[in-house]
Amino acid sequence: MATSFSLVILMELCDKTQFAVIALAADFSSLTLVFIDMILAFLVITRIGIFFGAKFLKRLLIKYVKKATAALFISLELFSLQVH
Repeated sequence: MATSFSLVILMELCDKTQFAVIALAADFSSLTLVFIDMILAFLVITRIGIFFGAKFLKRLLIKYVKKATAALFISLELFSLQVH
């Protein structure tokens, strides 16, 4: 559990989600509501990822999932560099 927690913390630092939360916190007076809404949204999207991940892993070998994920991230990064 500590490994998953650490990985998510490192991945989410300076992510676009964090910038959105900063913008919302600056715009709304209730930081508690922004925090609760952010947590609920993250719980929902994480649950969707877990659900579909469990479904796909029953049908696919993990080594192919890792290779496809790596290729997707590299492709997105290259695309992002070309856009900017």
